[in-house]
Amino acid sequence: MIIHTVLFYLKPGLSDAPRAEFRAGPELLRSIGTLRALHVGVPAKVCTKPSLEACYGYSSTGIFHDLSGLNAYDSGPVHQALVRRFRNHWERVQIYDAQTSTP
Repeated sequence: MIIHTVLFYLKPGLSDAPRAEFRAGPELLRSIGTLRALHVGVPAKVCTKPSLEACYGYSSTGIFHDLSGLNAYDSGPVHQALVRRFRNHWERVQIYDAQTSTP
């Protein structure tokens, strides 16, 4: 199984309307057949720790059966359309992919 986590560092000064539009965008990814699960959120209000990264605006975590499923998602038309539509909303994106043995 592949866990695909993306942290979106939104541009400073981005107003509420574009933020709301951006937040709704990843929901369109649910139509991609190779995506087993999708979780979209904001940094949790937890205790402050030096190792805690909470400067991003939104996160998206997708779960895939395998690497070929992730690759199909990544290069597919729905994902690519969202990247084109929202790339001007962020100043940086950080991606973490993990392979687990959990089925």
